[in-house]
Formats: sequence, structure tokens, C-alpha cells
Amino acid sequence: MNFKTACLASMAAVSSAVILSGCSANSVLETPIKSEGFKLDTIVSVSSYDNVDSQVIDNALNICDTYEEMFSMYNEDSLLWKINHNITNEMPAEMGQMIDEALKYSSMSDGAFQISIGSVSELWDFTNKTDGSDIPSGSDIPSKEAIENALQYVDDSKVSVHPKDESNPEGTWVISKPSETKLDLGAVSKGYIADKIKVYLLENDVNHAIINLGGNVLCVGGKGDQSFSIGVQKPFGTSSDT
Repeated sequence: MNFKTACLASMAAVSSAVILSGCSANSVLETPIKSEGFKLDTIVSVSSYDNVDSQVIDNALNICDTYEEMFSMYNEDSLLWKINHNITNEMPAEMGQMIDEALKYSSMSDGAFQISIGSVSELWDFTNKTDGSDIPSGSDIPSKEAIENALQYVDDSKVSVHPKDESNPEGTWVISKPSETKLDLGAVSKGYIADKIKVYLLENDVNHAIINLGGNVLCVGGKGDQSFSIGVQKPFGTSSDT
């Protein structure tokens, strides 16, 4: 190879490296591919900064529907509703394992965290606001007597779950609880669902994304080489106070 040919080859290699580098940088979108909808009784969205088929993002968002059918406290077709109303005491392993983990946090917090709060939380009708607000009106606020009555059924120490067949922890699980006790999994289910969505995104080559389940935010990677910046609104402040 003569000097001129060698120089041309070197220039071609450098040009190829620049082009490839440029393609890599451009693979992260400035404007994300976004799927949004009303699920889990709130506005939820998945935004991908990787250039993938929009159906992948739609499918990721629809994972909410799968778990809403399992964890919803208000949907009469959901498994949790049937458990709360003593129609069944059986559930799939992943639900049993999640409840089991939540009960551990209840124990660690000395009862400050309670998933058996359902008899109390159902006194507020957060799912039927005609004005689109999440804030109950004065007529929606339950009486002190109603709250005190419901509180007597709140006690995570009386709730337990375990595999129906102890030799098969990935099979059906069963729950034991007082008949009047109702579970509200809202404090743990959104985080669990967000984790499931993240797994799906990574399996489908989405490495830069934001999962927002009504304020429960989970970031996947960053926006290119930059980390995502998440603001937390100041309690009792204006909407711009973070």
C-alpha cells in the first residue's frame, strides 16, 4: 500500500467513526415517543427517548390494565375486590408475594404503614369525581363516627398470606384475614407496576424512558448522556414551588 492509498484509507476510517458516532448520538430523541391514558384511577404515561415502534410504548402502558384487574380496590371484576368481599381467598404467586412484602414493611414500621386500611380509604370516593378533581368536596368527607368504626378493622397483624402448597411458592397463594378487613394496595401497587413496565421496556430495547403513574415516577437510564431531572412539588406551596 503506497502513502497516498494509506492516507485515503485512514481518512475513510476516521469518517466512518464520525458517522457512527453521530448515529449513536442521534439515537436518543429530543422529543419522546409517548403513550398516555387514564388508568389506575389517574393519568399515566410512558415516554421513550429511544426510537422504537410506538406499539412497544403502547404495550408498556397497557401493562397497567393487567395489574389493575388484579389490584384495584374499586373494580368489582378485580381480584382484590373479590378478596376484600370474601368471594375468594386465592391469588397468583406474584400478588401473594407482593402482599407478603408489604406486610413486612408494616411490621418494620410498627404499624405506621398498613395495607389493611381499605375499610377507611373506601369512605372517601376518590374515583367518582364529576369535576375531575382528586379532592373530595365537603359532602364527601365521612363523619368522625364512620372513620372510628372503620378503623377497628385496620390491623395488618391479623392478615397473612402463604402458598397454598408450601412446596410450590410459585403456585397459588391464599390469604387469611378477618371478614371485615379490606386491603388497599395503592401504596405499593404503582411502584410494583412501574417496575414491571421498566422490565418490559428494557426487554424491548428501550433504555431511556420516563414512566409516570400519576406522580409515581420511575426513570430508565437518562436522556442521552444527561440524567433526568425530577422535581418534587413543595407541600402546600404553589404549583411552581419545587
